[in-house]
Amino acid sequence: MRDTHAGMPEFFEAFQEQEEYFGILGLSIDGNTRVFQFGVTRKGYLTLKRILQTRPFNQMPGLIHQYFLVGSSHSLDELEEHFIHVRVEQGRDAKNIKFQAPEELTANLQWFKEIKDFDEARHLLEIPTA
Repeated sequence: MRDTHAGMPEFFEAFQEQEEYFGILGLSIDGNTRVFQFGVTRKGYLTLKRILQTRPFNQMPGLIHQYFLVGSSHSLDELEEHFIHVRVEQGRDAKNIKFQAPEELTANLQWFKEIKDFDEARHLLEIPTA
């Protein structure tokens, strides 16, 4: 397990707008961070919501949790299940958790993880940050 989340995309939000579903993810490349909105299926949205609602440490309201994409994988059996590996942090505590996910979401998130230049994501809506 890695000691820090350095270089890992960060999950910020999942939301529904009318009949469409979206995720918001931050990417850091060479010390620069940009945040992007991307479309997901309803199943992908539900998976992202489940990730962002996971509280493996203290359940007290108001405590900040951060969620980082470690990677994705799939089973080699006949079920062909797909998984997202997420690092959840609260203060100094960190835990890696595996979430079952739809294939299209794992593929999209793996694409984000492999981006080397922000130009590769220029077709996505970039969310301004403060």
